[in-house]
Amino acid sequence: MPLFFDDEIERLRVALEAEIAGICFDWNEGAQTALRLAELYPDIAISMYQAASRMMARQSSNFTDPGYSTGRTTR
Repeated sequence: MPLFFDDEIERLRVALEAEIAGICFDWNEGAQTALRLAELYPDIAISMYQAASRMMARQSSNFTDPGYSTGRTTR
């Protein structure tokens, strides 16, 4: 199990929350964050996978929204 300082864990947690909220769109960075957190907290790995699946479904629906590219969505 890798060792992380408390601030590293906090940074990873915030990055994952931002990724789930759709603030970050760098999929590779989000996947790396989720993998590192899953190593630290294997008991929440399934929850992270489910959240990522919901985020990906929401993201793909955004591509069909005409306002997505301008940031003015209809939601």
